[in-house]
Amino acid sequence: MKIIKGYSQKIDEQFTLRVAIDNDEEIEKIVKLNWNVHGDLLKDIVPRIFQDHPRKKDTLCFYVEKNDTGQAVSSLLLEPLEWRFNNVIVPSCEMDFVATLPQYRGRNFIGLMNELYEQVMKGRGYLLSVLRGIPYYYRRFGYEFVFNLDERITLMNNMILDINHEDLRFRKAIEEDLSFVEEKYEEFFHKFFVSNKYEPISFKYKFMNETISENYFSTYILEERNAKLSIFFIGVSYDDSGFCLIVPPVSELNMNKILLFIKNEFIDKQDKGGDETKFYCSAETKFGQYLIKLGGVADPSYGWQVKIPNLTLFFKHIKSILEQRIKDSQFKEMSRDIKISDYHEIITLKFSNGKVTDVLSEVKFSEPGISDVKIPGPMLYKLILSYNSFDEIKFLMKDAVIKPESKHLINVLFPKKKSFPESYY
Repeated sequence: MKIIKGYSQKIDEQFTLRVAIDNDEEIEKIVKLNWNVHGDLLKDIVPRIFQDHPRKKDTLCFYVEKNDTGQAVSSLLLEPLEWRFNNVIVPSCEMDFVATLPQYRGRNFIGLMNELYEQVMKGRGYLLSVLRGIPYYYRRFGYEFVFNLDERITLMNNMILDINHEDLRFRKAIEEDLSFVEEKYEEFFHKFFVSNKYEPISFKYKFMNETISENYFSTYILEERNAKLSIFFIGVSYDDSGFCLIVPPVSELNMNKILLFIKNEFIDKQDKGGDETKFYCSAETKFGQYLIKLGGVADPSYGWQVKIPNLTLFFKHIKSILEQRIKDSQFKEMSRDIKISDYHEIITLKFSNGKVTDVLSEVKFSEPGISDVKIPGPMLYKLILSYNSFDEIKFLMKDAVIKPESKHLINVLFPKKKSFPESYY
């Protein structure tokens, strides 16, 4: 049976697994469940996703219902994403709102819902699943930390220079600004290997809000002499401890003017006050580096957790990226097989004259000397998604192995790259 809204599956005499049809009654009990488990962190986000998100028809909420009371005791949400790898759009999805009431844990409810989640992934052609969840738990389902998330830079407020910024005007973006916003968005995010595809309707939902809140941003236009100069996005962190910022490159002088504007309009108007501010901002951006230059202290970041259920399909989908990397290297017009293993499966990339002609899979242990590179389990994602170099992975995992004669080729195929993935949820 196809997994769609309204699907149900009896677990036992006490519980039924359902896919919500998103009526008011279901939304209310799923929201109540998530409030009980996650507290105020999701109090505004959960109902807004169900009721207002432009892709709500494509989201699926799996939940376990207690038969005698109709209470939702466990839930899991699938949200469609489109992440861009260079210029290749990779159909993806995000797992969100994972919750189980404490008294019903240990019954494998999340495992059962995850099985349906992955069936939907297969049916819809999603190649990548990502989530922003608690540490360790999701490893049981094959997830690994890849890509930075929740980067924080703490700056003393007195380090923001009080300079004249009257020549630079700040205003909220309006509908008529969207073409300019898209241009600057693309200009900024195209510099990263993995980023979120610009999609106008979803962009407006998340980034064009009148007031900022947890997970919802406002977009500001910078104007100089009545001409549009740049943009920036500001929101509140998920735990209400600071401000989320995405700032495309501008001069240091204008970065300081942006900081001063944020201080005057947001920081100084907070009820809680304080001598320092946490900025949730990538340290790999020019703005993040400027905050550190001013004396900001970067905290260790968290990370997106990623799973690629079918490596064969994934490699076939990104083959143009691999071909371009070979074309730009000393290996152009190469004809040979490249074997990549996670110790459970061997993926063979068949190259002929620099082109990928086929991708083959063998589910078996990789004996010594067979694979060009092998990295245990999902740790392989760190290499093939260009998050870590092989040497960095080898430092952490001594059973990461590479043929010496293949090392340069593997580095060409999977170079370490900066990424800035985002979500419209």
